[in-house]
Formats: sequence, C-alpha cells, structure tokens
Amino acid sequence: MKNRLRILYLIDSLATGGAERMAVRIANLMAGDHDVHLVVTRKEGPFKALISPQVHYAFLNKRFAAGWRAYWKLFRYIRKNKIQIIHAHSTSVFMALMMKWRLPRLKIVWHDHSGATIKKRSGYGLLRFMAARIDFLIGVNKSQLSETLQTLPIGQGEVLNNFAQLTDPNVQRENRMVLVANWRHEKNVVLALRAFEKIHRRFPDWKLDLVGRATDEITSREITSFIDEKHLNGQVKTHTDVNEVAPYLFGARIGILSSRWEGLPVALLEYGLAGLAVAATNVGGVGQLIRNGETGLLVPPGNADALAGAMERLITDTSLRKRLAENLRNEVERNYSARAYKSRLEEIYKSLAG
Repeated sequence: MKNRLRILYLIDSLATGGAERMAVRIANLMAGDHDVHLVVTRKEGPFKALISPQVHYAFLNKRFAAGWRAYWKLFRYIRKNKIQIIHAHSTSVFMALMMKWRLPRLKIVWHDHSGATIKKRSGYGLLRFMAARIDFLIGVNKSQLSETLQTLPIGQGEVLNNFAQLTDPNVQRENRMVLVANWRHEKNVVLALRAFEKIHRRFPDWKLDLVGRATDEITSREITSFIDEKHLNGQVKTHTDVNEVAPYLFGARIGILSSRWEGLPVALLEYGLAGLAVAATNVGGVGQLIRNGETGLLVPPGNADALAGAMERLITDTSLRKRLAENLRNEVERNYSARAYKSRLEEIYKSLAG
C-alpha cells in the first residue's frame, strides 16, 4: 500500500481492561494497511490471544520502575523496525518519551484513557516535565482533553471516540443485569451491589452478573464480603476469568455502570451493540453517549438509591427498556464505528509523519 506507515502501539499490560482492549483493537484495525507492531512493557494477559497474525508482537518483561534492560530492548526494536510513530496507551507514555530522548525524530501519540484529573495522577510531575515531547494527545472525552491540554505543554490533540466490536453468540436473553468492569476502586462495583440489594427481593427472578478481573485486593475483598454478608450468592454471579464478554452481554437485558470516574468506557459501547438498556452514573464522558431518558438512564455517582431506582424502572417498564436499548444501539452504530475511527487516526498519523 502507498504511504504505508510503521507504527508501534505501546501498552503496559494485556490484562482485561478497557485501555488494553482498545490497544489490541486499534492495532488489529490498522494492520494490513500499515506495518503495525504491538509491544507490551510489563505483563502479558488474556488479550494476547486476540492479537491479529498481521500484527508484529513483542514483550519487554519490564520488572522494575527503572527497567533499563527493557528500555534498551525497546530502543533496539524501534531502530531495527524503523518505527515512525509510537502510539502509547495510558502510562506507557513515559517509556515512549524516553525513546524520544534517544530518537528525537520519533513521533509520539499519547492515548490517555483515564477520566481522572491530570494533576491528581501518579507521575504528574514527571509527565509535566516531559510532556512537551508529546506530538499529539488523544482524549476520550472533551472535558478531560481540555483540562490536559491546558495543564500540560502539549501542542495539539482531539477526542477520538472509542469503538466496539462484538459478535452475537446467539444465546437466549434472560432476566439478567450485567456489569462489565474490573474490580478496582474507581469502578465502584459495590455501589451496583448496594443498589441491586435494595430491589432484588421484589424481583427474585432477576440476577446480576459481575464480569471483570479481580485486579485490586482491597476492592475484591470488599465485593466478595458484601455478597456474602447480604446473602446474594444466589442472585449475583461473579465471572473473573473471562476473555470474551459477548455471551454475558447478549444473554442479559440491562447493562450497569457504577463508576466514580471514567473516560468513555468501552463497556458502554458494548452494551449498546448487544442491545442492552443502560443505567449508569453520570461521570466523565458517560453523558456524551448516555442521554438521560433517550439512550439510557443517568444517576449521580455514589447514589445507591438513585441507581436502584433506575434498575427498577428498567425492570418494570418493558417498553422503556426496549426503546432505550434500540436508541443506544443506533447511536453506537452511527457514531462509534471502527471505519470512522480508522479514517481519522490515519489522518492524524500522516499529518505527523509528514
């Protein structure tokens, strides 16, 4: 292909998470038309199995914060493969910027998946010192992008909507809610459990599936303790070793998001493609996709009563549930497509590569 680019996607791990899922999806999307490499710095994981054969893969096995052996391995890899652009996801940007110190002609695209305030993040001081070397910032919602561009010396950036890809596994829908989120503090899974606990006795035929990795020990203990103490083991099922979420989504009717903060979560896009009606906390970029009463129901973050009320509305009002699900599916298919994402990302890359 003419104007074929040499692009390296950098990510710290391949554990199940939104940033990791997007890193693999973007690499797969761009492979074939470009010379694409996916390099993992610290930890491999289940998403490795989803990488396309057209994507060149490398693992650095970086074990320590300094990790000089991993740095030199990446440096040699970039030189050998004549990489033009590093698309660094989340905190892997620090390693990408170290490469630019040695190879100043490299172009660095930072894909910031976090919805957290930039000044409160770990490594903010170092990032502010190094950020002038970032050539382009991809944000996941407008407020996050605006704050970061105002705070850090990055010259340009834009919001690039996440995209989702799901294959219908042809399973039968049941009276189930599903929450797709790793068990971390910011996902506030216990809030969903508190809300469900308030209504489950009135709707005993409805169940809740928690799909996500138990990545934080304290949060995981809090979740399992709540389920045990409230005797929810019969109504709540946990699925912590899952690579493919589609069977759980297409087998449910309602999708839940209970986060304290977010960017634009991939889970919401997947809920839409799977035909779920959504009840979500109004944080980060969630309101960009979920318009209250039109494409889902929004509730204030941290409010279990409000989330329980939204769950109850979706359970009892079948016509509302179907209308919200259909509207959300149409919204995702229209505005969050892989085709549009690829086209705009190529334009960004080509403008940087010259």
